[in-house]
Amino acid sequence: MEPAMVSPAPSPAPGSAKRSANRSSSSPALKRDTPSWMSSPPLPPRPPEAQVIHGHDEDAQPSQLRLADPEGTIRVAVRVRPLPEGRVGMIEVTERGTIVLRKEAATGGNEHLSSQQGRTEERRFQRVFGPTTSQEEVYAWCCEPLIDAALDHGRHATVFVYGATGAGKTHTMFGEQTGQEHGIIFRAVQHTFAAGQTRLQVRVSFMEVYNEKVYDLLRAGAECRVMEDERRGLLKVVGLQEVPVDSVQETVHRLQEGLELRKVESTGANMRSSRSHAIFLLHLEKDDGRVAKISLIDLAGSERASHTQNSGA
Repeated sequence: MEPAMVSPAPSPAPGSAKRSANRSSSSPALKRDTPSWMSSPPLPPRPPEAQVIHGHDEDAQPSQLRLADPEGTIRVAVRVRPLPEGRVGMIEVTERGTIVLRKEAATGGNEHLSSQQGRTEERRFQRVFGPTTSQEEVYAWCCEPLIDAALDHGRHATVFVYGATGAGKTHTMFGEQTGQEHGIIFRAVQHTFAAGQTRLQVRVSFMEVYNEKVYDLLRAGAECRVMEDERRGLLKVVGLQEVPVDSVQETVHRLQEGLELRKVESTGANMRSSRSHAIFLLHLEKDDGRVAKISLIDLAGSERASHTQNSGA
């Protein structure tokens, strides 16, 4: 598990994206395929167990947030994935917002170093989801209030997952085809169209950031140009398509179309590992002129390439 932080920022102009690209590991032998949660992935010596999930409401004023959301503009949750049978984990969920890390002492001659001593550490977050937590519970706390705020008040929002390869980020964001295992993105799409707002225009964009380049997954993976607005502190993605959609089915079709182009490969930690950052955008426009953008982001693994036995230029 790795900690992460994000700070509030002004709302972006339509068609623009904030400076959020990170370096991701690469490989010369990549294949394009639809990511899927594997029930029995190859096991590393100590599999990653937790991911960090962030929800960010960019537009809300502090006074509004104190009334509507006592937990503030940034929510941080940790989700602990189930371990394969026979594996012993180092993370224990003790309370709703607390995890305990139990580290064993090192062996092989380094026992005298203070950093290698066995110890127990406690970490507190706004919410901790244990291994048995359902996809519905994760969505209800991390994303549902943000979708409501976007639909009702025109507020922008961002939700992203961060963690090591194999921690379950793609499972949390995309999930499976079955209803109970739908991830955050599928549930956000269903939530948006189920709100019953008749005069709501919805457009979607889907891009990936790979090797510091941006590709439009709804335009056959075409490369986009990134232009910087230094005065406003924004990055604009030129050529990113915004596709109008009228239903859940049409939106999901576009989502799956993009997933087929996303870069994945096998690593030492995961049989089907996402090697790029994927960003799915919902652009909402109401007849009263209010516009909201919801950014749903599945980041690539945060560990060094050597940890996954991955290599390349």
